[in-house]
Amino acid sequence: MGIGAVLKRKADRLVASGKDASDADQFFTMLRDCTKTRLYQITDQDVESVANIIPKNIQVLKGTMAVHQMATAGNGLFIYREVSSFCKKTKIFVPDLIRKNMLATLRRLLNQKVRNLRFLTSIPLIHQKSLLKSLMMKRMRVVMK
Repeated sequence: MGIGAVLKRKADRLVASGKDASDADQFFTMLRDCTKTRLYQITDQDVESVANIIPKNIQVLKGTMAVHQMATAGNGLFIYREVSSFCKKTKIFVPDLIRKNMLATLRRLLNQKVRNLRFLTSIPLIHQKSLLKSLMMKRMRVVMK
């Protein structure tokens, strides 16, 4: 049983025993006083203060309703799985800003004909292949023109 179910059951017992809460503050206090679980009340002001910190131009991950599991891979990169199948490969979400910075650095290194790409070691292994492939395709298009 999850924490939500436990708290709902406690609230049901409180109401059945004649307790009454006329607002969210009283309800929170009643539940907090009858459980050992730490509860935190998040106010509208808390939500607004966090909303004001978040930049307005964050890139959207499309299809969030299908996302089941998500984790950070460091440096602004995210890996995720869709709900539909665990047989499929884990997908990678690389925000445009991060991708552009990585590609620009790789381009500069390749254009300088640097053989030892130590920069690649700072990129998670799962991204190296796709970034190099993308870079090489762009380089080939430039050469073909």
